[in-house]
Amino acid sequence: MSTSPPSGPPHPLGGQQPPPGSGFGPPPGPPPQQPWAFPPAAASPAAASAAPPMPAVPPFPPGAPSRRGGAGRTLAITAGVLVLLGVLAVPAQKVLGAVSTSAFPPAEHMLTVPQHLLGGRYTLTDDESAAMKEELAGEAVRRDPTIHDPRPAVGRYSGSAGKKTAVLSFSGLYGQFKHPEAVRDSILRGARTSEGAAEAGPPQLFRPAGSEVAVSCQVLTLTEEGAKSTVPVCAWGDGNTAAFVGWVLPDTVGRAPDAVDLAGFARLTLDVRAETRRPLSP
Repeated sequence: MSTSPPSGPPHPLGGQQPPPGSGFGPPPGPPPQQPWAFPPAAASPAAASAAPPMPAVPPFPPGAPSRRGGAGRTLAITAGVLVLLGVLAVPAQKVLGAVSTSAFPPAEHMLTVPQHLLGGRYTLTDDESAAMKEELAGEAVRRDPTIHDPRPAVGRYSGSAGKKTAVLSFSGLYGQFKHPEAVRDSILRGARTSEGAAEAGPPQLFRPAGSEVAVSCQVLTLTEEGAKSTVPVCAWGDGNTAAFVGWVLPDTVGRAPDAVDLAGFARLTLDVRAETRRPLSP
């Protein structure tokens, strides 16, 4: 049974006993020596029925990240590239012709990669947006006709949790999306199909009070060199922005998947959205 989240803001870094309202709870045991950062998790049946099917997202490249050096970071960057490419790439036969931009929502918002997230508790360690843009420009793939002028915003963040490190991975797109929920679900689908990842439970849809968008979250189990870690992932999608947020936290990696408070992570995801989403300049 999942722990019932009390009221109050969840704490994203672990360490001390969280205040009421945190979905994180006490640390259950020692985490792996080095956390992963990775991209996104699962498709919503409602979105799938309401929009054209999105393409499958390519998995992680073969091989697990090394516990030494920067191999884990390299895998995180590569995985983020593959996930965003997977959202955009569609089989050639699905592209029937140009789509009028008048059918899309107006372009009013963009995504940024700020130096800090969640009130300064996470600090940017890698901004891969420029590299992702080059990767997208160089890919000889057909684009999904329901997505117009997509641009990436990708960053990896770290924060301290006592003597341990907490990692937040952010991978997003901004542009004009005819079916934002389908884009959201396609992004999440990338994580559960990645090598070493397994679904620890079905995706759940959350819409906290006052939110203009729903957030889809899921718990994954990641396996590296025989060690398993519990990792929560969430994503949102609106007419102009869609992004994935994943956490590797010392107090969740060893926790039973059904004890993870996904509602708390959904609220944190909306905080990330508020801090990364900005109006386009006129």
